[in-house]
Amino acid sequence: MQKLIFLNDWFFNEKLLYDSFEPLTNRFDVEISKSSDLLNIGENDIIAGWGSGCLDILEAMNKSDLNNIKILISPYLDYDYFVYNRSDKSGEFEATYRKKTGILEDEYIDPERDVNKNSGRVVYPDKNRWFTNTYVFIGDSDRLVPFKYHLYFAEMYNGCSFHLIENAGFSPFYKSGDFLDILEANTPL
Repeated sequence: MQKLIFLNDWFFNEKLLYDSFEPLTNRFDVEISKSSDLLNIGENDIIAGWGSGCLDILEAMNKSDLNNIKILISPYLDYDYFVYNRSDKSGEFEATYRKKTGILEDEYIDPERDVNKNSGRVVYPDKNRWFTNTYVFIGDSDRLVPFKYHLYFAEMYNGCSFHLIENAGFSPFYKSGDFLDILEANTPL
């Protein structure tokens, strides 16, 4: 059985991804985590990330030629810009973040979340690399990461396969039965 590791966004718990990607657990040995050991990230057949979970994958892609399948969902390069340095009033930051992600159920919020964990992380691509076997999925209605930024990201990463999902936000898989079909149709799963 192939191994799939899924690196989660900093704000949400593993239940959200297990609930959303449950059909994949029948075909893959699935592990969901907040971060991965960068030295061993290439040992997985498939590595997937969502939001801040993509940062580990992007760093690993810069350091070595990863031959495995890489799936990035709503990635961004600068954690502080999108998460840490918010202009929201004290106490309103988390409510604003939840609203922009579109996931309002308390059951999916990680009680041990740490906004400071990724503080200062910025990952820009090595311009000399060609990023093969990399599939990027973005929503056209993402309220957390603007569409122009997604286009900027696409311009920087040579060789990636980009997929725009209509009427989807930061969490295109959330409450969407179509996302797994789109994922399977556009990646070698």
